[in-house]
Amino acid sequence: MSDNIPFKSFEEQLVKIQEKNIDIISEDFTINSLKNHSYYTLINGYKHLFLKPGETDIMIDGTCFEDFSVAYYIDTNISSLIFKYILFIERGLRTRVSYVVANTFGVENTGDNSYLKRGLYLDSRRLRGSTLRDLDDCIRNCKQGSVTYYYKENKANIPPWIVVNDISFFNTISWFEILPYDFKQMILTDYFNNSELPERGHADFLYYSMNFLRDYRNIAAHGKRNFKEKIKHYISPGNSLQFFGTTLLTQSDIDNGFGFKDLYTVIILILKYTFDEVVLSNFVQELLVSLLPYIDSETYEPNKLINGKNIYQILNIPENTMTRIFTYIEELYAK
Repeated sequence: MSDNIPFKSFEEQLVKIQEKNIDIISEDFTINSLKNHSYYTLINGYKHLFLKPGETDIMIDGTCFEDFSVAYYIDTNISSLIFKYILFIERGLRTRVSYVVANTFGVENTGDNSYLKRGLYLDSRRLRGSTLRDLDDCIRNCKQGSVTYYYKENKANIPPWIVVNDISFFNTISWFEILPYDFKQMILTDYFNNSELPERGHADFLYYSMNFLRDYRNIAAHGKRNFKEKIKHYISPGNSLQFFGTTLLTQSDIDNGFGFKDLYTVIILILKYTFDEVVLSNFVQELLVSLLPYIDSETYEPNKLINGKNIYQILNIPENTMTRIFTYIEELYAK
């Protein structure tokens, strides 16, 4: 067993930071940052960007504490933006699933005509039992103040479009997954009408990509780093190439680790899964605004470095990301 990690005062943390070859320009600024964001978040979260080659804990010469702060602010800003737009995608799936269930199986949550009857669904990925139990539990033990609770207390039934508001994103994805094939297709049509991915791969792709977004959303919500290490779901690289198309993703990107389990995958999934033109336009503009302090406003090329790293390297996304995005938008609306 390794040694226990001892408590260190903020002043002792300054010494530890300097031992990693990190210059401290202002002790007051550094201590204030440590108080507000923590040593672990700043140093452990971003040291991979500035490590000396061959080292695991020593930074390249010229690294200062402010470099970590800037990287943290950039990452946090982008994560907050991504989190917001994943919620739009989550809402879109919730609405589609509940619409298909209500239209197909009805609106009664009890009795012989209940849309929760086991026989209506498939046991895909062995999710049927747990999903239906969770849906039933959401109704039986709904929290006071929830929309489900209101309907339970004041209405004769709780339709699918109500209960879907109070279940988890995971259960929403699982509810989609256990739908019979023909009813899944009603939902899949929206997500794949602008894709070269063969129809036989649509359901699996949506299942894994939505769970991938859910994983990222949860990580972003808790301010965590080491994204790839914590992610549980990812997209098959071959399927990614067919789904996204060459404007957004190439084989070279896949070879460089983009397009199946990274931030760039999240960005281009948001582009593909956002069907509201206003929301899509807002996402692109807000992403651009977040990058503008570090890139040229016309060419989108990096024009400011953080200890030798440009904004695309800090975020670990392709350096022509914004060019690709605007090209994709032009192609999308030209169809």
